[in-house]
Formats: sequence, C-alpha cells, structure tokens
Amino acid sequence: MVRLNWFVLLALPILARSSPTSLNFCSPIGYRIIGGRSATLSKWPWQALFFNYGSDGYGTMCGATVLNERWLLTAAHCVVNATTKSYVNVGVKSLEKAKKTLKVSRIIPHPGFNFGTVENDIALLEVAKSIPMGPDIAPVCITKSDTRLLASADTGVVTGFGVSLNQISSSVYVEEPSDILLETEVSLQNTAKCSSKWRSLSGGTVRVNTAKQLCAGSYFHGTGAGDSGGPLHVQGSAGNFVQVGITSFGANSPEGLIDQETYPGVYTRVSSFVPWIQSIIGYEELESNSTTAFSVNFLVFLKIYHLLR
Repeated sequence: MVRLNWFVLLALPILARSSPTSLNFCSPIGYRIIGGRSATLSKWPWQALFFNYGSDGYGTMCGATVLNERWLLTAAHCVVNATTKSYVNVGVKSLEKAKKTLKVSRIIPHPGFNFGTVENDIALLEVAKSIPMGPDIAPVCITKSDTRLLASADTGVVTGFGVSLNQISSSVYVEEPSDILLETEVSLQNTAKCSSKWRSLSGGTVRVNTAKQLCAGSYFHGTGAGDSGGPLHVQGSAGNFVQVGITSFGANSPEGLIDQETYPGVYTRVSSFVPWIQSIIGYEELESNSTTAFSVNFLVFLKIYHLLR
C-alpha cells in the first residue's frame, strides 16, 4: 500500500432572528468532480458555495447546501478562520454566475469539532437576508434516520465545483478547478473497513467514527479540493435525493484523488447531527418525499384556509 502524506481537508484556496425555521425532512423510502459530468442546476437546487475572504483579499471556497430561507449547511473546517467577509452564492451553475449572493451574518461550527481528528465536521451558516426560493433554489432534503436508506443503496452522488482530473497523457493527470457544477456517482463503502484503512493511512491518527461519518468513492469517481462542505446524496425509493453526508476530507496525494476506492473520501453523517441542527435553528417538522410534495401540500392548506374564513 502506498503510504500517503496523511489527509487533506477539501477546501479550495481562491484568489480573489425572526428567520424561518422549517427543515425539509424526507421519508427514507462517466464522469469528472473527480471523474464527473456537468450537472443540471434544477436537479441540485440546494447546491451553494461559501466564500470567506481575509484582509489580504485571499480566501477559501467550500460547498454548502440550502436548508431553508435563512440557513445553510457546510463543513466546520471550512469556517475555522472565518471573517466578517463571508458570503454564499445560491442558484449557482457556474462560478461566474449565481442567482443570488448573500452575506453571511452568523457562523456556527459544531462545538465538538476536532481539527486533528476531523470529527463533528459540520457547521451552520445564517444569511442576513432571506434566500429567494424558486425552480433553481430550493431546500435540500435530509432525514433523521438514514439506516434503511443506506442499507438499500450501493451508490451515492456527490456534487461540487472542486478540482477535476484531466488526463493529458496515458499516465499524467492535471488538477484543474471546475467553473461549472459537476456531479459523479460514488460507491458507498463499509465504514468499519474504511476506518481501518484510515488508521493505516494516517499512522493511527485518524479513526472514522461509524456513527458520525460515512465513506464513499470509486476509481476515478469522488471529491477533491474545493468540494468540502458540499453534499453526498443517496436516492430514495421514491426517486428523491437525500443529503446523507457532507464532504469532509480525503487522501492528500495523486493516488488518493484517482483511486478513491482504495483511499476513500470521508463524509460527515448528517442524520447524526439533526438534533444539533434543530437545537440551533428550531424547526417545524416537515415529512415529505420531495420539495414539490411539500409545495403542493402547502398550497392546498392555503386554499382550505381561505375557504374556511
């Protein structure tokens, strides 16, 4: 086995209280991001980007997902050095085009986040103004229990704007950031075996927590620098996509990017943190199979309400 230079947190350097409380709960019922294809924005309308700039004008870029009109979800390691110059882009198909840019007013990393072991790698972002919902901007679907969903799935889908690998010869690959949203299918891996791999790769420093983390990746399919904080989705039996993971870290080597079956990517397990999310933002519990189903039910409710007046 090739020994790696530990791991890399997948954030990408770049150059340049009356809030709604609903959460969109689901009923669990070839390719470059690394090796993905161009994604349709309306397919992933919750995909967002988090930008944080320092006083020198330099900063970092991470992925994020829309939870509701005021809150987004990302990785805690993305916000460790956050400043007041933090923004999110929503409704974003290209790095140069976003439906809306909003200032981040509050950043809340999980209090148990450990930068050394990368446990509890999850954070919440509150924006100063409401996110305008529509066909290209909608809340991501999450679940309080993903056990049955994961047991019935062999693969997931990751999305993001991080580096992709472009082959320039039979044995040479070049890392290039993507200007457009990419998606790729990844194999879900046994977490216990993944933990054993990471203990070996890190010299015993990193241990994957089977209750709080997930592992995924395939040969030439996975996440790279810049994808941190973005979603790992699994498709439910009803056809809806559920965010089960948050991109956290991966192997810091060319081999690790190319072969994420051998060197799996690690993702924060969202369902384990739903109580914490609810404790921060409050909630009106919505059980639905899709955002569309919720929208229709809400309109029906409004119609009945007005008839009764």
